[in-house]
Amino acid sequence: MIRDNYHLNTSSFIVLDTEGKNSLTEVAMVDNQGAICYQAFVAKNHPEPTFRLNIATLLDIVKQVDNLCHNQVIICHHAEHDQRILERSFEQVAIPYPNYQFICTCKLAKQQLPNLPDYGLSYLCKTLDLRLNGDRFDDRYAHRASYDAQFTYKLYRYLNPLKSPKMSENIAQLYQNTPNPFSSIRVNTPFEYHPDYADIYSHQFDTLKAVIHEIKESPNHQSQGAIVLGGPGSGKTHLMMRLAQQVLKTNRLFFIRHPTNAEAVNYHTYTRILESFSEEITQKKLTQLEQFFAKSFVNILSQTDWVNSEKGRLMIAKLQDDNLSLYERVGQPGTDRYRKNWDAIENKILGWWRAKYGLSTDYSSQVLIGIIRFCRYTEVNRKNLVRYWLSGNGDADFSEELNQVGLKPWGEDFNREEFALEAIKTLGQLSLLDEPLILIFDQLESLFEARHQSTLESFGSTVKEILTHVPNSLIILNFFPDRWERFQEQFDGSVIDRVSQSVVTLGRPSKAQLHQLLKTLCQLKIETNSPHATVDIEVLFTKKELTEIVNQPSIRAVIKRASDYFRHKVQGVPLPPIIAPRKAITVEAVQFKQQLQGLYQAVQEVIKTFDNLTLSPPEQQLPETEELELDLEDLPEEERQEKATEGRPIEPEIAIKADAESEKLVDLQLDEYWQNLLNQWEKDYDKPRVISDTDDVGKLMAIVSAFNNRYPLKVEQLSFGQRKIPEHLCIKTGQQTYVLAFLHGSGSAFTGRIKNFNRLALAHKKMRFRLMRDAVEPPIRGDVGLREIQILDAVNHGEYVIMDRSDRICFECIYQAIIDWENREFAVGITLEDIVDFLSMKLPDYWLIKCLS
Repeated sequence: MIRDNYHLNTSSFIVLDTEGKNSLTEVAMVDNQGAICYQAFVAKNHPEPTFRLNIATLLDIVKQVDNLCHNQVIICHHAEHDQRILERSFEQVAIPYPNYQFICTCKLAKQQLPNLPDYGLSYLCKTLDLRLNGDRFDDRYAHRASYDAQFTYKLYRYLNPLKSPKMSENIAQLYQNTPNPFSSIRVNTPFEYHPDYADIYSHQFDTLKAVIHEIKESPNHQSQGAIVLGGPGSGKTHLMMRLAQQVLKTNRLFFIRHPTNAEAVNYHTYTRILESFSEEITQKKLTQLEQFFAKSFVNILSQTDWVNSEKGRLMIAKLQDDNLSLYERVGQPGTDRYRKNWDAIENKILGWWRAKYGLSTDYSSQVLIGIIRFCRYTEVNRKNLVRYWLSGNGDADFSEELNQVGLKPWGEDFNREEFALEAIKTLGQLSLLDEPLILIFDQLESLFEARHQSTLESFGSTVKEILTHVPNSLIILNFFPDRWERFQEQFDGSVIDRVSQSVVTLGRPSKAQLHQLLKTLCQLKIETNSPHATVDIEVLFTKKELTEIVNQPSIRAVIKRASDYFRHKVQGVPLPPIIAPRKAITVEAVQFKQQLQGLYQAVQEVIKTFDNLTLSPPEQQLPETEELELDLEDLPEEERQEKATEGRPIEPEIAIKADAESEKLVDLQLDEYWQNLLNQWEKDYDKPRVISDTDDVGKLMAIVSAFNNRYPLKVEQLSFGQRKIPEHLCIKTGQQTYVLAFLHGSGSAFTGRIKNFNRLALAHKKMRFRLMRDAVEPPIRGDVGLREIQILDAVNHGEYVIMDRSDRICFECIYQAIIDWENREFAVGITLEDIVDFLSMKLPDYWLIKCLS
């Protein structure tokens, strides 16, 4: 009998597989621990007589099967077939057939995983990534009874996990020392590591790798664009992480978040490339830049006169076998041998470059020198100094420091945007000696906000310039589908055709894939005293709960819901309900409200004019003294409120107020998000970063725009004729006007701008002036600069502030929270107003919150 009740909470089962069409030829049985407990071939029916197999008569096999199946539920795939074979075998040896109970894993799969194209054992095991001794199902071994029985056991345990009542009742105790495997799974950059279930988006991943191969193999190594489309939480950045893990051994990969300033998109792109170059990717603790240089340099050597000597050819051969051994073969740092070798390397590379590319611009050779010097020096301070110079910083007043690393200051006519584009082009040309570059532009959604229109236009121009002038590169743009449609409307065909040579779409994974993803997250080896460090989702969740979890709309939502259930069951945290979407107050809504109010006032003026034209003769009007007045104090409270508001404009209702429970849930989620964000920034703060005035003022603008949805703010910029002043915003609130500025440069660029800033402060004594400089920037040592700092601090309405670690982290986290909302990183139902309110309550004493709220 085949049971309809598949959900057995019992360990009394045995897995059986039979082979044979009309009569039994082979049988195998697996116990409830997954071990083969019996296997036999019917005499004259085994595959190879030379094998040492259990060959027995049909009578002996039937007796052994009956003995093992006594009081057991039999698990089979396509159980009707196995039941029919057993019945016939018992009949052939004249033994009464017992009334065995069967469970069919094929029917079980159809019940739990509907709408699959196939329910064969091979397809199910491959789709669910079931493995035997680490190997996936191999069709070459299919229809061997022992092989099929072992995979049937794996399939049954997957579909119907055996939970004892004791385990179900003590989940909290079982996993009390186990970290939540579903928390902290957000991928911030491709250089992180998170568990990855490779079957999800495997075809999309293969497409991207194929494009990289095409670029490498094409004769002219022309760059290509690829669009990756996916909704919020679909795993776009996670796919980029998988790509990074696969290609970083050979290719250079750069991660570039959206630009913040229309005037500096080239520079923003280049400096994010520099930051990505600083990522360590080898066991030798070398950066991407050092690996890039080693491979390129070895290939340059093979094109120089070194190939003309036996010693040179031998050295090239050794370096080609191990590029990174270059840094060991040049000698010990500080020795004459080390210095002479690096001088020779620099001369060879610059000579080769000039012979191949000439000196069309001086920027390219300067970038080459900077790369060589970065790889040459081993001291952290000198490396940081070279990186600072490579980012376009360091003028004549910085000559003494730059002289330590043999670099010259940038001239007064230095143009950062031109320099940045030429630097990216130089990197592309160098990559022709290595492997194709991969530039990933992510978190682009906020570019489509109205305030970023000019930045979006500049971004499109930059991408087009890179695709046109930078060879050997794959440019990946991650978009929401609706944003991609708007991007196509924004730009002409010349841009669209280049950036979308390949389009990859990330749809919703199947429920089976999502189920396996959850299992993959739980298979982490977590160091803990608990014997159950690896969570079993079949124990943790009921089938109903798992169904709810995998039915969530995105990968992120699936994992978030699994995390909610873990906290609820293990840590006793109330299970949050799914938050329904709440209507947000958008900038457009506020503008519409203002338009309605203006329209109402205009209508009132029209009515007043009409009344003046149609009023009765003056003698029939009641004198004003005869007009009756209502005594509000005599009315009930409700009626008093109603009368008090009569005659006022009826303003459009913009926000839908959430109930108290929903608001509490939002606060809890934002609290957790904020703590994770702080932890991430604490961890990443000491990583090399390129800080710029334009970038920071762009971030400030994003923050101010968000707060402007909650508080009445007016944003302007001051000017001082043709004189240069620091990047700043002039923010007018109801009580005060603040001028918030950034000045991270040094030398004459610093002194000239702070002088003009001080003059503005003296001319606008009712405004508060705040000039900020990051603590990681070189300290100001010049007498003029120090004197101007003192002047600013001396006035009552001015201050010069060094942004220390905590200040920078707080500023970046506020900005990131707003950008994450614009990029739809939060759960449905959390509005921008929720974010602003949370930040206002969380950080009441932070200087920026004080200014804006």
